Amino acid sequence: MLSENVKLIKGLAPAADRFNTSPSTDVVSLANAEKATFILYHDGGTTGKGTLTVEACDDVTPSNTTAVAFRYRRVTTGASDEIGAISTATTAGIDTVPGETTLIEIEVKADELPAGKPFVRLKCTEAVNDPVNGAVLIILSGLRYGGASQPTALA
Repeated sequence: MLSENVKLIKGLAPAADRFNTSPSTDVVSLANAEKATFILYHDGGTTGKGTLTVEACDDVTPSNTTAVAFRYRRVTTGASDEIGAISTATTAGIDTVPGETTLIEIEVKADELPAGKPFVRLKCTEAVNDPVNGAVLIILSGLRYGGASQPTALA
């Protein structure tokens, strides 16, 4: 099973106005994983959009955060399932595209995080206020401990 080779975590539950209140995902630890991949499902809307940034955190609270660069690619869904090119985002993040139904894959490697900040989260800041359906799944991979019983990444 996939879940014995990666750790699947709910980042943000599905919502009809996903960027409302500029939510952040759960903070996850990369102490037992090589990387975190955030999968954002962005479904339509008219003019609404969000700015996506990744923050390295010192703990799960988080007490201190630092925006970090990340790699990403888009998969525009609908009649196609073609994967876009891998791009690099700066600490300023990337914007979603209004009216587009898209999967956005965002990857952060543990060995690229700032010293003393082994936790990460995805911040979804509402850039244009208009409802957009969406959800976020977090996948931890390169696990130190695989199998059906894995240590928590939320503490």
